[in-house]
Amino acid sequence: MNNLQKIDSLPTEPTHINNIPPLLHMIWVGDVERPSYVDAALLEWQRLMPTWEARLWTNADITEEHFPTDIMQLIHAATKGAQKADIMRYFIVEKYGGVYVDSDVTPHKSLEPLRWLTSDIVICHDLPVTWNYISIGFFAAAPHHPVLIRACQLCHSVRINTADIHLQTGPRLLGEAIATTPVIGRVSLLDVYFFYRNRAGEQICDGTIRATDFDGRLGTHWYAKTW
Repeated sequence: MNNLQKIDSLPTEPTHINNIPPLLHMIWVGDVERPSYVDAALLEWQRLMPTWEARLWTNADITEEHFPTDIMQLIHAATKGAQKADIMRYFIVEKYGGVYVDSDVTPHKSLEPLRWLTSDIVICHDLPVTWNYISIGFFAAAPHHPVLIRACQLCHSVRINTADIHLQTGPRLLGEAIATTPVIGRVSLLDVYFFYRNRAGEQICDGTIRATDFDGRLGTHWYAKTW
């Protein structure tokens, strides 16, 4: 991808402000009781970014105010909270913009420098990059970004309640959205360690072992798999 901007370090001052608004979105939906770490993470993000609006989306937010009628019905029909959240995140960020982050990500640093990048969409991947499969535990975009518009379009034809939800509404869908968006603009790809595989001694996707934590990490994804 010629317009891919690989990011190994973030700006230290705001010489540029992109169109990503200072909004943080987290989701906990379904029938499983919300673990205490979800609220703890939300509070920590709010502490790190006091000027941002941070929102936890719950079952009560699955309404026509936020989602098209057929998509709202699809979300209700999905039996797994993880798949409900998969679908919701695309429509939330497409409509409102901002940063989506999984509820099992431990916050470490303010996400404000993401707004100082020169692109209006930011992604991070925990595997060797293939545009057929892109991690969705974190992404950020301006409202109505073409990639998120495309992701929402794809949601109208997904299969739900299958054993392979990651290939239906998960990373496969975001990868397809990026790969099939005709006019995409610049895409910022964060180094994996900003959110994934950044714990000391953990094996990274290229087979190496990190001896120390990554100092620049924004958050650590724990792959809780509680849904």
